[in-house]
Amino acid sequence: MLTMMSFDGDGSKVKFVMNDIPKAKALAGENCKLFFVDFVANYCYTCTHMDETVFTDPSLASYIDKNYIPVKVDVENFDGFSEKIRYNIKNLPTFIIFNSEGEIVGRYEGGKGISEMKEILEKHNKPANKCSSPIVTPPAPPQPKPIPELPEPPIESPKPPVKPDVPRTDDKPASPKPPVIIPAPTSASQPANEGTGRNYLVEFDVKAAPNTGYGIQIQAFRDYGNVIQQVPLLKKHYNMPIIVNVVDDFENKPWFKVVLGRFGTIADAQAFQAQLKQEGVDGLLRNYADYYQ
Repeated sequence: MLTMMSFDGDGSKVKFVMNDIPKAKALAGENCKLFFVDFVANYCYTCTHMDETVFTDPSLASYIDKNYIPVKVDVENFDGFSEKIRYNIKNLPTFIIFNSEGEIVGRYEGGKGISEMKEILEKHNKPANKCSSPIVTPPAPPQPKPIPELPEPPIESPKPPVKPDVPRTDDKPASPKPPVIIPAPTSASQPANEGTGRNYLVEFDVKAAPNTGYGIQIQAFRDYGNVIQQVPLLKKHYNMPIIVNVVDDFENKPWFKVVLGRFGTIADAQAFQAQLKQEGVDGLLRNYADYYQ
């Protein structure tokens, strides 16, 4: 299902396709437009600032609506994290511009103002990056249908008279055939209606973690559903222990902080932190003993 997001109900703000690059590509091809993807996250202040000050500009929104299909991908989303890895996103926000065929024609990182954003979009809005408008052929006028010829009725030859069957005295009445019973379908053949959204299973162990060693905190979530989505992906990608620290803020609302690894020394943790930095991931060095103070 295509989900759109706008910042105002009056239609003067930018309307984004949310977390669905294939759908945006299809729309761009159908409408002979370009499309661009804005990679964001809830923790990205610059992303929020652009949502509130740049993509709320009516002039920019009008230009985008006429020439582009805009997409916003949340890298904290289950699918968004996969797109982040696929397109090697290292900094937020990152904007990738595609032509109507889905080929990358531009890539930009960091926050942009209204004028700079429009200049970037105008730079790539060229006929060479768009498909040609389809030619609509008017339908041909309907032709009158020919009146079918009725076939002549067949001539039937006379049939001999039917002699009545005379039952034999030694014949026994035929036994009636048992009725055919069609078994009712079992519950296994009638799956419940699960809806049209994502339907997947995740499995990971949850156990108390000791307060020893060091790790690198890379994410923090309010929604535990995001934790369930992200932990299996992180564990598969980094192949190391994933620690989730649950802490209540001053309003007694929980934060779920995701920490990678369990290193015996600070030097080992710092080496991994530098590796993450090369991948564009900003992590915080954490001493697990501090979480129990």
